[in-house]
Amino acid sequence: MAGLPLFICDILAFCLKSRDNKGKAEVMTVLTFQAVLAIFGDYLSKDLEEEVLPCRRGYVRVSWNGEDRDCVDGVLCRTPEELFDLLLIDCIGYEEVSLTKGNRELNESDEAIIQTIRDHYWAERKKEEER
Repeated sequence: MAGLPLFICDILAFCLKSRDNKGKAEVMTVLTFQAVLAIFGDYLSKDLEEEVLPCRRGYVRVSWNGEDRDCVDGVLCRTPEELFDLLLIDCIGYEEVSLTKGNRELNESDEAIIQTIRDHYWAERKKEEER
């Protein structure tokens, strides 16, 4: 599927068929870029220093530093799984700073909240993969 536009690759991935152990056809479960963006939509609307942009090779997560005109960094994510992993790291970092205001270490209560957030995103990913 190399060279095809990403949305076509996503459609083709959903149309691929596999066989279960009884020979019955079933649709393969595939995580898409659009699904990852939907999973992290609330986070991305809150964290104004992170942005995800489509490009020829996948999606790029761009980090900004306030109102600077230059970005801090950009990371190419060639697969939806790479994008999920990167956004989960970014989201957890954002939530940690929100909880501590950047003034202290995480305490046990904070760590429990962070684990709940992490579990939520993994559950959303699993739900999407099972569609």
